[in-house]
Amino acid sequence: MPNKRIHFLVVDDDDINGLITKKIIAKSAFEIDLVIKKDGQQALDYLKDLTTNNLPLPNIILSDINMPVMDGWEFIDNCVEHHIIQQTNLYVFSSSIFEQDLARARQQTLLKGFISKPLSFELLAQLIKEIKQF
Repeated sequence: MPNKRIHFLVVDDDDINGLITKKIIAKSAFEIDLVIKKDGQQALDYLKDLTTNNLPLPNIILSDINMPVMDGWEFIDNCVEHHIIQQTNLYVFSSSIFEQDLARARQQTLLKGFISKPLSFELLAQLIKEIKQF
């Protein structure tokens, strides 16, 4: 993927986390297009629109768990149902410390992992490195 922009989708209703994510990405050396959606339904509609218009899906999706309208687990289930998760790298992106959330993320074998908030430069570099290996 040399010289190719990386498309990130963050699904999170937390404005502070959104601001931190925007600043980390803006100050990074990577060429990243960032889209933030406030809940799983907005994100799912966005992904369906991309698919309908034959546009590429995001390289990376970071989804929070606790959100209004459609929570992260429902969003992930919908991504699996619509085969979106097979075409992108989807991570749970949460501040949850509950073991049941970690266990549920581990059970979803198509998820790439569970990432603790907030995003950092090191974590961003690791995510980019992982997708560039493919």
